[in-house]
Amino acid sequence: MLHLAQHIRTRLRDGRVIASTPQERRLAMRTVFRLAGDSQLLAVGLVDAHLHLLAHCSPEVASKLAQRVAASLKQQLALPVGFTMYPHEPVRDARHLQYSFRYVLTQHDHHGLQTDPYRESTNLPDLLGLRPVGRATYDNVRRWMPRVSRQQLLNWLGAPSLKPADGPLDRVVEAALAAAGLGRVHGSSRPVTEARRAVLEMVGDRLPAAEVAAVLGVGKRTVFRLRRRPVDPRLVQAVRLQLGLRKSP
Repeated sequence: MLHLAQHIRTRLRDGRVIASTPQERRLAMRTVFRLAGDSQLLAVGLVDAHLHLLAHCSPEVASKLAQRVAASLKQQLALPVGFTMYPHEPVRDARHLQYSFRYVLTQHDHHGLQTDPYRESTNLPDLLGLRPVGRATYDNVRRWMPRVSRQQLLNWLGAPSLKPADGPLDRVVEAALAAAGLGRVHGSSRPVTEARRAVLEMVGDRLPAAEVAAVLGVGKRTVFRLRRRPVDPRLVQAVRLQLGLRKSP
């Protein structure tokens, strides 16, 4: 029998929390998105000891995705134990798909948890333009679930509206890290470089170069060199939306 999607569920064998800090949750999400490949991932929900994935794929593809994600998360997060896999739940019809989609994305509410107020351990930020790294899930939802509305997603995020902002300046770096799905703004990887460039675009000439350099952990010459690089407008817009989200009541 053909099914619309597969609801994948897993947890660590001893029931411990999988990712306990914002940095770990961002790393976990980047890992999931990197491995999702052609699985047509629709939703991700990582809540304390549980990981839920909803993918528009066959059971065979779902099993391979679950195995890859479990192995990589164990390595990336230095977890001392492995994952327990539960049988995938086949999604039978469109109504079941809508229910499963909401269930995965509202796991924090289901369990009454307040540890991730901006839902960074789901792909809600990616579906709302707050984090480009999981943009593929937005495209997948548009394709397979066109009736999902932006207002629905905002309600699940707990933000009735979302407007971009340009400050305050002391929160730009944190907003950029959230938008890029990074834990720190240190290193020389491409995502870090792009996040730094987005910060510079946001700050403009509102801060001295020396102060910006100190915040980014680089020298002034690097700041000047970064300013000459092209900037990712989608990432800059995500930073602005992150700032707006953090200013919301």
